[in-house]
Amino acid sequence: MADEASVRTSTNDDGYEERIEQGTGAGRLRAGSIGTTQVLIMSLAFAGPTVSIFFNSAPAVGNSGAALPLAFVVAAIGAVFVANSVIQFAKKLPTASFAYTFNANGLGPRWGHLSGWLLLLGYALTTPMLYAATALWSSQLVQDLTGLHISWHWFFLLCLAGTVALSHWGIQQTTKLSLTLVAFEVAVVVALSLTILVRGGDSGLSATPFSPSAPGASWSGIFLAMVFTVMSFVGFENTAVLGEESRNPRRVIPRATLAAIVVLGAYYIFTSYAEVIGFGTNNMDQMGKFDIPFNGLAQRYWGHGASYLVGFAAVTALFAGVIASHNATTRVLYSMGRTGALPRALGRTHPVHATPTVANATHAVFALVVGGGVGLWVGPGNVWAYLGSFMVPAIIIVYLLVNVSVYRYYRRQHPNEFSWVKHALFPLLGTAAMVLPLKSVVWPVPPMPYRLAPYIVGLWIVIGVVWMAVLKRRRPEALNAAADIWSAD
Repeated sequence: MADEASVRTSTNDDGYEERIEQGTGAGRLRAGSIGTTQVLIMSLAFAGPTVSIFFNSAPAVGNSGAALPLAFVVAAIGAVFVANSVIQFAKKLPTASFAYTFNANGLGPRWGHLSGWLLLLGYALTTPMLYAATALWSSQLVQDLTGLHISWHWFFLLCLAGTVALSHWGIQQTTKLSLTLVAFEVAVVVALSLTILVRGGDSGLSATPFSPSAPGASWSGIFLAMVFTVMSFVGFENTAVLGEESRNPRRVIPRATLAAIVVLGAYYIFTSYAEVIGFGTNNMDQMGKFDIPFNGLAQRYWGHGASYLVGFAAVTALFAGVIASHNATTRVLYSMGRTGALPRALGRTHPVHATPTVANATHAVFALVVGGGVGLWVGPGNVWAYLGSFMVPAIIIVYLLVNVSVYRYYRRQHPNEFSWVKHALFPLLGTAAMVLPLKSVVWPVPPMPYRLAPYIVGLWIVIGVVWMAVLKRRRPEALNAAADIWSAD
């Protein structure tokens, strides 16, 4: 057994660090549990394609006009460049830590710690906002179908209990359920989209939605709409937190990451085109009259009764997102716990199920306090918007750091494999694609409480830097360990 303070002096039979797995008393995740399809499903569930097209299209149209599909095309191109950086790292560093380990290897331990710290904030806030949204829409759906009012609080607790149980039992169980949920939600929206297009929509089919001269559109408006269209791709990187649980991760994770971007991009472009055609390119103001614009389309093209399928799709999409988000957050907690960057108890796993038990319980308590507390304070409908505005800038900063890091990593550690296209040009283009949505957080100054986002994220960074200084003085091995928690197989 290696000494606890040593770095990568030996590996165990599974290819994991002895120092991490035994020296710190942490447990292991179950290697080889899932394949490409399962990893892809968890990524799609976290990104929430149906949730995004339901809730992001209306605010995006306010800037893009009828050129909403074009705004998704531009966002998809930018997402491909960001995904390239994730793919290049995943080929070398299969891990459950994503940017925590990636950037520790590319930029150094301090930047790795900061990346993990920001990732923790972004992921941790995503789960409670999804819990609140799932609870709210479940309550509304039951009332619409039966006339019976059941408070959103009970659905929140039910969703929380179910998610914690699934996370405890293992990633295989969660991926099976997620596959069913994602398949249902996608089938409903694609079927409705096909119905709209077959019927010719409001005024016939045309290529107008892909033109910057579409009604209400301009290039400046399309770029502003990217705040919402780029946001719709956030979560694709969930593939990278499953590196230690997948089979042949150096092959599976890159494939699943690219597939996630392709599927998400195709889905958004196709469904947003059907959405615009369904309302009519000159009637984009009609979208704002519905909580979910597709609900209005379902009533028009399927009839009022069948429109309840959209409500079911919304609930299943949100719950699939809850499961994926909870799993992703627990794995970041687990990764930082087993290195000692956070309390080591977070790095413990269940002796039978090999799941991060303490991290699972910890995040459940956090989601209950934050999601339930904010929901009681401002109403469950506002939890999504408020927490989402704080989550997005944290995740985008992580993307930017990964883009910089992949250049330095290949340039210094794998110079013979360095490519000016894959490791320099593409990361640069990916960075450019992320600058606009990040800028929008600051300027023009958004209304309250959204204007607090940069300050909250900034405060979180300051706390992370202070904690990093404490680790450097008291447990320097914990700060340095982030670079070494990856599978050798």
